[in-house]
Amino acid sequence: MHNRMNIGIGRHILWTVLAGMIFLYSSCDNYSLLEKQEESFLKYYAVDIDDNTGTVVIQTTDGYAILSNFENVGGKDMILIITDQFGRQNPGYPVFFGTDRDDHGYSMIQVDNGYLISGSSTDATRKHGYLANISHDGTVLWDNVYSYYRDLEFRDACLTDDDLIITGYAKVDPGDMDAIIFKTSATGDSIWIRYYKMSDRNDVGEAIIETPGPP
Repeated sequence: MHNRMNIGIGRHILWTVLAGMIFLYSSCDNYSLLEKQEESFLKYYAVDIDDNTGTVVIQTTDGYAILSNFENVGGKDMILIITDQFGRQNPGYPVFFGTDRDDHGYSMIQVDNGYLISGSSTDATRKHGYLANISHDGTVLWDNVYSYYRDLEFRDACLTDDDLIITGYAKVDPGDMDAIIFKTSATGDSIWIRYYKMSDRNDVGEAIIETPGPP
């Protein structure tokens, strides 16, 4: 009698453990899709990288694009992750990119050939503006570093006609931060830069959008 009870209890424990393992596996598997995930989900990406922080997420035609910043032994770089509409990471991602300096991405927009990331690249003496264009398949098409002032940092960008319009700040040494608008071609070639000093304090352009012209 006791042996049968022990066997029954043992089987119950075994099935409970197996059910828990199956649930845990399905929850952690990045490519699995539970019925309730059609309404809500929680996913983790690049979990083996320390100090990995998601900075920007935008909706794409068939999912999401995530810009993340992380710090490694060699410095600070960026990660691009593309997912489907349920947060499942696309094959070939994440993509790591950046320079041999300390890089930080602040914004990301979708352009015809992929994604444009704007931010900064810092060396031992100054901060430079940074732009990168990454294709839909994760290829870095081009990235440029811009140096016009003591410090230059890009915070946001928008696409207008065939050109890029970027905002952020520039700092003349010595001096305060001045908000800027910087125009480049679609491939990052400099066209002009304007700065706006609106006070005796630090002024930073945080976001930029295209507005309609006069009727």
